Amino acid sequence: MNEDPIAYLIKKLALYTAALLYIVLLAGLLSGCDMPEFYRYQCMNSKNWNKPECKRPECEILGECPDQLMKPELTKGQSNER
Repeated sequence: MNEDPIAYLIKKLALYTAALLYIVLLAGLLSGCDMPEFYRYQCMNSKNWNKPECKRPECEILGECPDQLMKPELTKGQSNER
């Protein structure tokens, strides 16, 4: 049973194309998932900058103040004093 080499290549190409299409679709679906934001320290999240835990002197004790955790240009306009 010798199979035609052209037919064999076409079957392989169709199989690889289907597999590649599946991988691309799966990656596209997964990239659209909304993952929750994760911050190692709560004061890295700008939404928490007004909380007492992210203001001096409380945050200074553990070194978790926003200006200690991030580059200064990322915390511009943020007052770290009470």
